Amino acid sequence: METKLSRISKNYPRQNLPYSKSSKRIESLFVHAFVNNFNTELLIKNYNKKYILAKELDLNGYGIADLVLWEYSIKNCHNESRLIRTILTTFEVKIKDWRKAIIQAYRYKYYSNRAIVIIPIEYSAKAVINKKLFSDFNIGLWIFDKKNKQTNKIFTPRAHKPINREAKEKAIDILNQKFKVLQEI
Repeated sequence: METKLSRISKNYPRQNLPYSKSSKRIESLFVHAFVNNFNTELLIKNYNKKYILAKELDLNGYGIADLVLWEYSIKNCHNESRLIRTILTTFEVKIKDWRKAIIQAYRYKYYSNRAIVIIPIEYSAKAVINKKLFSDFNIGLWIFDKKNKQTNKIFTPRAHKPINREAKEKAIDILNQKFKVLQEI
């Protein structure tokens, strides 16, 4: 099992905002708290799986996913390593605007096997009331309580084939270039 957390994107979208907005790091701090909690959960539950957890996967045309979980298996044959199973789960974190999060998460479904929206418990009531919308679009809804370090998984979709297989291959190539999974074997 591997645990790696690194920023993938070379772009900094916050630089496009005025200084008064760009200096606020509320979402960034929330993501960091969630990652710490989620990584602990993965270590406990997935003791025999290999995975990489990365921040800000920027896939041109599909947006920048706040987090991506890459679960993979590798097969060695004839002195060559091959990925035989890969599951990409993308996460969109929003502090308040769950509607915007659904739109962004839906774009991630083009290359990921699962897309999940994460919202803080303080702003989750309206999203929970509309959980059918999440299930209709097959997008997960998780509520994270930063204070108590708990994740309430309201809806977690099953892994599915991505809409665009080539886009998934490109995403995996970006992750592999960054983390050199095949080269380490």
